[in-house]
Amino acid sequence: MCRKQIVDAIEGIKRIAMQKFVTSLQERETKCIRDRIDKLFDHSVCGGKYKRSILLVEAYKALGGRQDEERMKMVTNIAACLELLQSFFLIEDDVMDEGVNRRGKPCWHRLEGIGINGINDGLLLDCMVSYILRSNRVSADVRDAFDEARRVTVLGQILDGDTKSVEDCTWQRLFYTKDLF
Repeated sequence: MCRKQIVDAIEGIKRIAMQKFVTSLQERETKCIRDRIDKLFDHSVCGGKYKRSILLVEAYKALGGRQDEERMKMVTNIAACLELLQSFFLIEDDVMDEGVNRRGKPCWHRLEGIGINGINDGLLLDCMVSYILRSNRVSADVRDAFDEARRVTVLGQILDGDTKSVEDCTWQRLFYTKDLF
C-alpha cells in the first residue's frame, strides 16, 4: 500500500509541475516543457523500488506520527521529494561521470535530444522538490535536511571529481560525514 501512495504522490507532483511551471508560457512552449517533464519523470523518477521513500513513510508511522489524511498526504509528498532529489543527484552524477547506463537503461543525458541539457532537467527536479516542500508547508527542519543532503552531495561530487589516483582513495573520502564539511 505504501508504494502505491508514493507512486500516486510522484504522479501528483508531475501533474503540479505540468500546470504550475508553465502558467506564463505560450501554447508551443507549454507543450515542449510538459512533454519534457513527462519524459523526465517516466525515464528517471518513476519505476524504481522507492526504498528510501517507503522507509520514510513507514518510520513516520512506526514513530506514532499523526496519521490523518492531510498529514499522510504531506508525509508521502515529502517521501516523493526524496525520490525526485535522488533522481536529480543521479542525473547530475551521470553527466559528470559520463555514465552510460543507469537502472538497466541509458542514462538520461544519453537519450536523443537530451545531452548536456540533462543538467537543466536535473535542476528542474530540484526546483520541483523546493516547490513541493514550500507548498506543503513542511517544517524548517525538513527543508533544512533536504538542503543539507544537497550540500553534502555537492561537496562529495567535488571530491569524487578530484580523485585522480589511488592515493586520493582514502577512507576519509570514502566515509565522509557532514561533520567533515
